[in-house]
Amino acid sequence: MLSSTYFMFIFLLLETAMVQAVLEESEYSEQLENLSKTLHASCAALTGTDDSMIEMVKKGDIPDNPTLKKYVKCLLISSTAMDEDGELNKELMVDLMPEKHRSEISKTIDTCTPKVKAVATLEDKALTFLRCLMSESPDIIPIF
Repeated sequence: MLSSTYFMFIFLLLETAMVQAVLEESEYSEQLENLSKTLHASCAALTGTDDSMIEMVKKGDIPDNPTLKKYVKCLLISSTAMDEDGELNKELMVDLMPEKHRSEISKTIDTCTPKVKAVATLEDKALTFLRCLMSESPDIIPIF
């Protein structure tokens, strides 16, 4: 059975992706898609992020916006993809990706980790990770 951590991490990827080569929806379940909507609603309500901002991110425009930073932090912390100290959980993120994309996401996380560590606040770490992820591997990020 898939854990809620899996769903939360994949939700982050779904909500923040700029797609060049979309992963096939069949790689993910309908249950995941439905839970993603619930998680989005939760973090959006907690942070005040609206759908127009998420749409901007999907198009590759990632503004330095305090509300967006809180939203991304909410998703990363809730999914345990990042802890309260800003440490990325590489093992979790790699394990949650489809097998054919694990090597690339592993390399991407290795590239992004020093960038994340170089910034001070948790919100900035979250946004830095999102920007790096989309810059380094936009073609493996799933979106429905």
